[in-house]
Amino acid sequence: MVSFPDPKQPRPSEPKPAAPAGSLPLCVADEPDGLEEVVPEDSIFRLRLTEPQMRAWNATEPYVGLCFGIRGGKTYFGRNWILRRVVEFPESEHIATANSYDQLRLVTIPNIERGLKEWGLPYVHAKGERAFKIRIERRTVLLHYRSMENFDLVRGAEFGSAWMDELRDTKKDALEMMKGRLSCPKIDVGRLLCTTTPNGYDAFYDEFFRYAKPGKHFAVRSRTRDNPFLPDWYVEQIYDAYDPDRAAQELDADFRVMGAGKVYSSFLRERNGKGLAYNPQLPLWICIDFNIGAPMAWVLAQTTGNGEIHAVAELYLRDCTIPRMAKVLAEGGRLERGRVSPAWAKIHKQPWHITGDASDARNRESGKSDWKVLLEHLAANGIHPTLHKPNSNPRVKDRVNSVNAALLSALGRTRCYVNESCPELITDLEQNTWRNGDIDDRDKTRGHAAAAFGYLVHQKFPATGPTLHEGQHMLQ
Repeated sequence: MVSFPDPKQPRPSEPKPAAPAGSLPLCVADEPDGLEEVVPEDSIFRLRLTEPQMRAWNATEPYVGLCFGIRGGKTYFGRNWILRRVVEFPESEHIATANSYDQLRLVTIPNIERGLKEWGLPYVHAKGERAFKIRIERRTVLLHYRSMENFDLVRGAEFGSAWMDELRDTKKDALEMMKGRLSCPKIDVGRLLCTTTPNGYDAFYDEFFRYAKPGKHFAVRSRTRDNPFLPDWYVEQIYDAYDPDRAAQELDADFRVMGAGKVYSSFLRERNGKGLAYNPQLPLWICIDFNIGAPMAWVLAQTTGNGEIHAVAELYLRDCTIPRMAKVLAEGGRLERGRVSPAWAKIHKQPWHITGDASDARNRESGKSDWKVLLEHLAANGIHPTLHKPNSNPRVKDRVNSVNAALLSALGRTRCYVNESCPELITDLEQNTWRNGDIDDRDKTRGHAAAAFGYLVHQKFPATGPTLHEGQHMLQ
């Protein structure tokens, strides 16, 4: 575990921020609620900072790192930090970076433009030059922006300040290169701001914790729940949408090794393995994982009125075809390990629903798509489900995150249970492990039941957290 400085403890001899050299001098005002404000004089814009952000704002070290939870205020702080440097040192050039062009286009550039408007700084967005030309008194200051996908393109440049956003996905070589670019003589000292959520023991951890040097590095962390500008309903819902391990990393800004050990780390047989038995009064979901040629696994599940999902039965057959599986589901038949499936078409009289693997490969026997073959053979056997097939499959880690959060959320809520009549699914949830960042698939008999069930869980409880729209928050 990593020890972080306590953000509530004042740092010794911490100076107030220096007044900028440009047209918008800053002053600091105390807030009665424990927040502090940085107020551009002669402007209606009020920059409000949390206590951890204020510590970073006042830091005198050349390298500053913010390790914040999701929606903790990293981008908000970063855009204002780099604009402050632009105003303070108009004779220099400055740069903001993102990890990809998409991140640059969707997050970094719009946030810088928003900050420029809030600060009241006249500017021209020179897209061809990938820069903002900002007017400070009678000078034009260049604030460049670049993607770090090809960071070698920045070599040879000279900057006074750099803001690197979401360093968790940036290569260590890119960080070292950027440090070497902070050599402009027209500033006090070259300054680098790195903002991120944790991603294990990566380049950010090495730079600001493992190899940090006193007087050179300053790092502060803050949890999502520490952001006072987020509404209470949002904080509660986002913690409820994450499992404890992922919440510790993504929301509480803790350094953890993810993608190692058990895949379904939230599953506990004593808690989640006590699912309800089949209820003939509720609709029945068929959760599909094709894997033609390998073990084919289908899970039958039901959702309850209180928002829970219960896996109530499973079909698991080696070297099985879609028509045979549909026939076994409808008419009953032998499964692996001596088990027998009942004739579900005769038992279940309530509505049927179906979801699962969105892959629509051509069936090797008929030439039709797997889903078309599946629905035709279910109908031929008296089962007519409502189709809920997604347009595409979620990423494996997204599906796994959704299952883990439903098994146990960071708030301690359980929404996902498995009945003892699903031994293959229970085995997957207990035994699937990570290997080189992916689910270990060397045992071809494992993982299919958990994947089938996971498609439904991800549809019902996607672990993405609630949406926070513009106007519902101040920090981004």
